[in-house]
Amino acid sequence: ARTQHPDESLVRYIRVMQELFKRADPKSPESDRVARVRRQCHPRYHVYLINRTFETLEELARGARLIEEALHAERNYVPPPPAKYALEPACAWRGPEASTQVDCPNETSLPHH
Repeated sequence: ARTQHPDESLVRYIRVMQELFKRADPKSPESDRVARVRRQCHPRYHVYLINRTFETLEELARGARLIEEALHAERNYVPPPPAKYALEPACAWRGPEASTQVDCPNETSLPHH
């Protein structure tokens, strides 16, 4: 069984599997194809596919692209700087215990760019 390599994108894996089905099992139902790809994709994607329905591999590929975009955004996320480097230090993150005290000016008083 062809499983997804850890370095292979989910979209690429789905495209390869589409070609494999076309060559090896062209009469297999689309629902079986979707189920197999979901089972055999890398486990890191399983949590993102739970409770989602895909009728076709095309739908799954579109969903996979959104998942990969979200994972890319998460990997590239930059946390806020320490308060002393913040644009408005009074509004900077200071930890969960400090989040109940808001001494930041309200939104209407902040300059809009």
